Amino acid sequence: HTDAKFFNPHKAYKLVLAIKGPQTRFGITTDSEKFIQLSVEENKEKHGSEKDIEIRKELGLIVTEIPTPVENATIYLVGGNDAFVHSEPQMSQERLFIAIVPGSEEEINEWYERKEKKKARKKLEQSIDE
Repeated sequence: HTDAKFFNPHKAYKLVLAIKGPQTRFGITTDSEKFIQLSVEENKEKHGSEKDIEIRKELGLIVTEIPTPVENATIYLVGGNDAFVHSEPQMSQERLFIAIVPGSEEEINEWYERKEKKKARKKLEQSIDE
């Protein structure tokens, strides 16, 4: 998957490091259009649902993994059309993981407000479904 845009309007970078356990996986795709289409579909699905897993398998067929050294931190672009493709590793052992997306106080507040609005919408949708 790629991460959504964290801040507006500029691009942001994310630093990731697995202190213990497997590192984040990175990849490239030669079929950007299909990748974007499948990513949009996947983002609409509940994480771990049958449909989500089906879409992730399709994504796996069009992404080639780039090997990364386990002991290194990695910095990559998130948000926008140039966001880097990445995935959580197979979770066969315990993992201690750090992810940092630096931003100004204004940018972090904007991100937080967006997350809170999204949570409120989700609660409202759930109450309507009940």
